Amino acid sequence: RVGLLGDDAAHLIIRNNVIAGNGTGVYVERQGDFDLLFADNVVANNSDPHDYGADGLDRSANGLEIHGTGNSGTFDLTIVDSIFGGNAASGAQIAAAAYDRSVVVVQDSAFRQNVFSGLALSQHGIGDAQARFASVLADDNGTGLFVGATEAGTTFVSMRDVAAGGNVGFGIGIVQLES
Repeated sequence: RVGLLGDDAAHLIIRNNVIAGNGTGVYVERQGDFDLLFADNVVANNSDPHDYGADGLDRSANGLEIHGTGNSGTFDLTIVDSIFGGNAASGAQIAAAAYDRSVVVVQDSAFRQNVFSGLALSQHGIGDAQARFASVLADDNGTGLFVGATEAGTTFVSMRDVAAGGNVGFGIGIVQLES
């Protein structure tokens, strides 16, 4: 079961929701330009470790799961004032590939007590890969925050007022490999 499914959704605003008790909280997959404002949401206790969709993909009990593939264009994601907690996999699992530009902004949000990562971000084959974090709490997860930018033209990661303690693994992990 998926709480909210965005199949090939391009421009979304998901605001003021409680998304809890599903196999996967929110699942969005997109080929082409992508723009999502994810604000004022609680994503918690999504826990079916074998949540398979009609396409056969394992949804893996993530709170928020996004897969975007561009071939050009832009991937823009803003997460603000949201809480991700108690999910059986990651609080948020985000993958963007083959865009000219990818900008992910996470602000005033908390990732707590998720079994895998609080937030895991992968930006692969991006011309300009940016990740910006401000006032973020990532504690008591498997790992706090992981940001990976591989085969990117340029990469930029900014963290301000981020707390990532009490995680089983690392608090913050950053991998930047330019092409």
